[in-house]
Amino acid sequence: MASTGIERQSAVAERLAVLTARSKHINGEGYGTTRADPMMMAGAMFGLPPIQAELICAKYMLYYPAEEKLVKLYAATVARQYALTLSKATAVSRAAVHCVVHGAACKMCMGTGVMPDQRECKRCEGVGMRAVSDRQRAIVAGIPKSTWCDSYAEIADNAETALRRVEADALATITKNMREGEQAA
Repeated sequence: MASTGIERQSAVAERLAVLTARSKHINGEGYGTTRADPMMMAGAMFGLPPIQAELICAKYMLYYPAEEKLVKLYAATVARQYALTLSKATAVSRAAVHCVVHGAACKMCMGTGVMPDQRECKRCEGVGMRAVSDRQRAIVAGIPKSTWCDSYAEIADNAETALRRVEADALATITKNMREGEQAA
């Protein structure tokens, strides 16, 4: 069966759940109640750039201040990349962060991005996550929907895709760090 990375994300999320006080499952449901180990968490997140670290803290550790910090950090990147003012870049960043941090798994493919017949899921376009409507993204960004659709939707799509790549890189680094930590023990 083909893999789109959702399985890897789920495995890393489950391993992070062991290290964090509370965790959210990949499909957005349920919470774990395990004992947090700050030293192991620091070892797992060693070497992550600030955007990656804040994304992991916001999505997997449910730390709200990390989400706000991520919006600000990512807004600077979006402003540079798309030549937007900081206020417009912050609105785009807020929508992209919301989609990545609070997105739910696609119910059609069960978060894999692949249908049982090995073809890409048409509902989520192979991402594995349910799409967030332009209306909802405009509300999160604080911009009227018509303005959002005309000026910001495409930029936000690209920013969200880039942020998902950042998340995949962070999860790969965490997996590597955890594997190295297990081998050293």
